[in-house]
Amino acid sequence: MQRMIVDATPDYETTNVPKGKVRRAIHAMVGHNKFDVFIMSCIVGNMIQMGIQYEGASDQFIQNLDKFNLFFSIVFLLECILKLIAYGKTYFSNNWQVFDFCVVFTSMLDILMGFLNAGSLRFLRIGP
Repeated sequence: MQRMIVDATPDYETTNVPKGKVRRAIHAMVGHNKFDVFIMSCIVGNMIQMGIQYEGASDQFIQNLDKFNLFFSIVFLLECILKLIAYGKTYFSNNWQVFDFCVVFTSMLDILMGFLNAGSLRFLRIGP
């Protein structure tokens, strides 16, 4: 029992409630069930968007998929920013949050490279 107590890690999402009004409101929002359902729906939508891309698709179809990808990336970026504000430095104590941060960072890098049209770095872009 003592070993379990020593090995236990606190759940910072529920125990580390911020004192400021704005941070507390954001903390309540990102901890709400509806927020999780919305983000999960966006993840599923993003997976569908990546899955329907096919070789030989029209340019218009690819452009529409890129617009959807941009939308989902912005949603995930906002989620990451809101959670960083809500949880502060304890955001990085959860491995799933760290993974989420890395995915958002790389998707923002991919979008930035797309906007810059970095031809010599085009091989770094990752598609489905």
